[in-house]
Amino acid sequence: MRRTTLSLVLAILPATFALRAAAQGEPPAPAPSTSASAPPSPVPPSPVPTVAAEPAPSPPKLSPAPAPPTVVSEPHPSEVYEPAEAKAEKAEKAKPDHEKVVGRFGIGYFGQYDVPLGFGTAIAPGSAARAATEPAQLIGVRYWWSRVRLDVAFGWNMGSGTQTAGGTKSDQTSTLVLVGRVALPVALYVGDHYTFFAGPEISYGSAGETVPARQTAPGVPRPADTTHSGKRFTLGGRAGAEVQFGFIGIPHLALDATIGLALDLTQGETTGPGTGPAVPGQPAPTASADYARTTIRSSTHHQPWNIFVSNVAAVYYF
Repeated sequence: MRRTTLSLVLAILPATFALRAAAQGEPPAPAPSTSASAPPSPVPPSPVPTVAAEPAPSPPKLSPAPAPPTVVSEPHPSEVYEPAEAKAEKAEKAKPDHEKVVGRFGIGYFGQYDVPLGFGTAIAPGSAARAATEPAQLIGVRYWWSRVRLDVAFGWNMGSGTQTAGGTKSDQTSTLVLVGRVALPVALYVGDHYTFFAGPEISYGSAGETVPARQTAPGVPRPADTTHSGKRFTLGGRAGAEVQFGFIGIPHLALDATIGLALDLTQGETTGPGTGPAVPGQPAPTASADYARTTIRSSTHHQPWNIFVSNVAAVYYF
């Protein structure tokens, strides 16, 4: 009975070890030999299974952060070096045009002034005498102080000549006109390219004209020459604007546009051949007539559109 039980245990043990080794992944151990004379065979060590390590996950790729915007700060004006010449030029450009001509002399055209010349015809009973004038163009100088301006202008008109007819040489009509004007306007407002002003002015002109008489017949006294003369005096004020062309880079060029109110005094005289009989050896008889006129009137002067349709009433400062 004991022998049978021992044999049964010995038969069950190898199967139990084999099942355990299979569960642990090891080869089953050889069954023990029942023979006492056979030595047990050596069991080779079972290899340790190597398990491949899982690769570490790669870090997520991050897009680079945008660079902060570059802020360019303007340097403070005190930190910028400017040559003295550049500073002076910049300051000069920033000035109104008026300040650029202060202390400078300007030369230009100052308009036309008409002076009376008597009646313009010989005096005779029943003749329709008419008043005549002779113009003079004024050219002068202008000077600005800070707020006060001085205008001084002169005009003249002269002419004479000779002619020969039928072998006889004689003089032609001779004319002489002299005019002067002085103005002293004050600047009321100064803009970038214009100046409003108002002030007094005075003008005076004198004119004379001689028309030689023709010899009528041999042996008859030569008739008297016809002479015309006149004077004009104007006292008043004028207001307007002086426009300077700094907006196109010519601040020293200026045009005037003005209106005025003045007292105008004119007088004229004409002397010519008379109607009395000519007496040999005596001066030829003469007749004369004169007039005087007082006028208070407004006027315009130096219209800006004259630059397109007539003369250019301009002044240039040096």
